Amino acid sequence: MAEQQTSDPVILEFEAIRARTHCPFAPSASITFGPGLDVDRDLARVAEALARYTAALAPGSSSGFVLGVRGACDSVADAGQLLNRLLLGLARAERQDAGWCWGPNVESPTWQFEYGGVKMFVNVFGPCYPASHSKHAEWDEGIIVFFQPESSFDDCGVHPGRRDLRRSIRRRFAEAGQPYSGPLIDRRVEALLYVFPVGLDDAPVRWWTLDGDSALNLLG
Repeated sequence: MAEQQTSDPVILEFEAIRARTHCPFAPSASITFGPGLDVDRDLARVAEALARYTAALAPGSSSGFVLGVRGACDSVADAGQLLNRLLLGLARAERQDAGWCWGPNVESPTWQFEYGGVKMFVNVFGPCYPASHSKHAEWDEGIIVFFQPESSFDDCGVHPGRRDLRRSIRRRFAEAGQPYSGPLIDRRVEALLYVFPVGLDDAPVRWWTLDGDSALNLLG
């Protein structure tokens, strides 16, 4: 159940993203929307909402949890900084060791963001991407963050053994003029896929190296 009214601009924008994406699973996805977030004021409220979401999660029950995070987003560096502050704040809310979360392990193929005992892929959309980009969002107040539980990939049959399916999805995006960077994805470093670069040949966005220290103090 959405925690916001359907007139909320983040909900409307995410529904627009879902309508235009070339992901074959988007139309049937079950999405939960969290409260709006000012990253400097509202992390505690968002942490509670995400905790309720993960506690209630059951196989096949939800495809993901969406937040709108307000802040400047004129570049992918801005998007990465907002994400870093958000995830650091959530880690603090769970009393996670942020030094471990954002240490050398972050570029390991085994690293994943985890909250409430649930491993999740994190997908960032924002106005810093051009309209032709698969991560473009018209909402100009910040970034839209989509937390996708690992179990939702199993529900769709998307796993490393389904190379045919993965190739088919990539082909759909490429044919629509929104190709993914195969080499970046094939590195299997999940953290490098949270904030996509703008260009296929651009350097990966290491969002965890951007300024997020202030988030460690947001929850007291």
